[in-house]
Amino acid sequence: MPGVKVLTRYDTWDEDRTIEQWVEYCQARTGQAHALSPVYQGYEYCWKPVEVLSYDHKERKYRVKVVATGQEKLVTRLSLLFFDEDQTSSRRELTSASTDKKLSKLSSGSPTLLTPFQQTPSPLSPKRGDSTS
Repeated sequence: MPGVKVLTRYDTWDEDRTIEQWVEYCQARTGQAHALSPVYQGYEYCWKPVEVLSYDHKERKYRVKVVATGQEKLVTRLSLLFFDEDQTSSRRELTSASTDKKLSKLSSGSPTLLTPFQQTPSPLSPKRGDSTS
């Protein structure tokens, strides 16, 4: 199907910067946060600042360190929102759509997932502390 991009290969699409350029950019600015990435904390995923350390070509994932905890993990490009990328890019919409798709598959008892653009839990998720059932 011409014009269709495979979501799992997002990191190979045309972007503002290549994988190597992002890693080089981040390695030149060590010791500081470069992006946001989902981190499981307190029964929910929250977008937290991370430092980008490297890229694993075999796994096709970025190695990042969560600033608050020092935890290192591998994440896909879709799980990274670089602070210095174009805020108006269509990738932001793609990430939001991808997150909304995941939210729609969650059962009503699943943890709340916030996108970096939301200030409150998604209406698809149960409210925390709500004792009505």
